[in-house]
Amino acid sequence: MPTEDEKVRIVKDSDTPRCELRESLSEADYRGSASRIRFLGERWIPALVESYDYQPLWITVRKDQRLVATLPIVEVDSPLSGKRGVSIPFFDFCPPEVSDKEALFLLYRKLMDVGHRRDWKYFEIRGGFEALDGFKPSISFYRHQINLSLNSDEAFSHLKSAPQRAIRKAVKSGVIVRRSNTEKALKEFYKLQCLTRRRHGLPPQPLSFFKNLRESLEADDLLDIFTAYLGDRPISSSVYVRQDEETVHYKYGASDYRYQEFRGNNLVMWEAISYYGREGRSSIDLGRNSTSTQEGLRQYKLSWGAIEDLQHYQKFDLDKNTVISMADNAFGFHNHIFSKLPIALNRALGKLMYRHIA
Repeated sequence: MPTEDEKVRIVKDSDTPRCELRESLSEADYRGSASRIRFLGERWIPALVESYDYQPLWITVRKDQRLVATLPIVEVDSPLSGKRGVSIPFFDFCPPEVSDKEALFLLYRKLMDVGHRRDWKYFEIRGGFEALDGFKPSISFYRHQINLSLNSDEAFSHLKSAPQRAIRKAVKSGVIVRRSNTEKALKEFYKLQCLTRRRHGLPPQPLSFFKNLRESLEADDLLDIFTAYLGDRPISSSVYVRQDEETVHYKYGASDYRYQEFRGNNLVMWEAISYYGREGRSSIDLGRNSTSTQEGLRQYKLSWGAIEDLQHYQKFDLDKNTVISMADNAFGFHNHIFSKLPIALNRALGKLMYRHIA
């Protein structure tokens, strides 16, 4: 990891952080979310680098030659949206690994120093800094997690009536769900993803990103694609990512709206809950959603018995030396535009845009 003087590691090779991160974390006498930091360093960030040419950095703090804090972050250098640090693009929750509150303060100060030195407009952090005195969030999101400790019968009884009815209807209609991580399953998912993103008025991320993510995760069997079929037709598909032995992330979900009546989405979710519960996982993280514009999505997640909390993001303007607000852009006029465009054009725009969005 970084030298004692610099305390920041600039990584040019996406494979470089793997062994160095393991070594640094093994020095620590704390654990906490170390598995999440390792997962991000070894799996998620390399896929981002390969897909979008981001510059990964590892910001660390040492005290008495002992590692006490680390935060993965990527530098986004865009002629359209500027140069800034983001921890971490396209991952909803990325708290730092710290030994105590003092280490958290030192890490935040180091983050500001790095940002000034590298001429960032701002940096964006996604959770885990709330213990700082005077911390001000720029925006907050709901986060939902499903407890997998119950057996299948108990878990089903804890669902609200709407998903219970939907699961029964899907089964009665002959919908079946298969789990896979093959290229064929990925292509089926992506075709549905393009349909879903257009319906929501958003361009899809490029197929290359999902291919790179699959390549990064498949060797250790960390990625699953659950796909619902009506006969031979895929009607719904979701991507799940294993972070460690306990936590699974629901990352992407897609469906063909023409077959919504068969409730493929619900059966996919239920099969994932059942499968990971049998595996002995402790929870499925359903990710974030808006606190103001996605009440329907919130109620859908709660209907699965999910536990709700808030996660806080902060965007710090380094020129003005102040926290700035972040807009909740879940919905806007842009949705109407993208919903009217052909899928091929939306794909092309997504390929151009996502590197700058981060």
